[in-house]
Amino acid sequence: AERPALRLKVDWINKNLCSPFYQVLVRTSTEDRKAALETLNVNIDELEAWIQGPYILGKQLTAADIAFIPWAYRILHCKILERFRGPDYAIDLATRPKLTKWLEVVMAVDAVKATLAE
Repeated sequence: AERPALRLKVDWINKNLCSPFYQVLVRTSTEDRKAALETLNVNIDELEAWIQGPYILGKQLTAADIAFIPWAYRILHCKILERFRGPDYAIDLATRPKLTKWLEVVMAVDAVKATLAE
């Protein structure tokens, strides 16, 4: 991807995936948490549509993947929202096959595995 376009994707990931994730965790009202969860789910669906495979933007690992890997690990692998907010906050991967495959691919990258907790 061209550098400016890649920077925009990274910025989008930070604003539209990471921010709502934190809002679900830190907001005190259930209404605010549910709104953030809805935003997160809509944005995860948008990410699903972007994925060209095996990585977000195609055949190469890019800054877009690297920006989302730590959050994907927390949200999708460790299931932090479900763990701390309950089963109503689970993120369903059943309807997101490209994201599911992407997660498998990036979690198998040696450099990624080396950074994750056991």
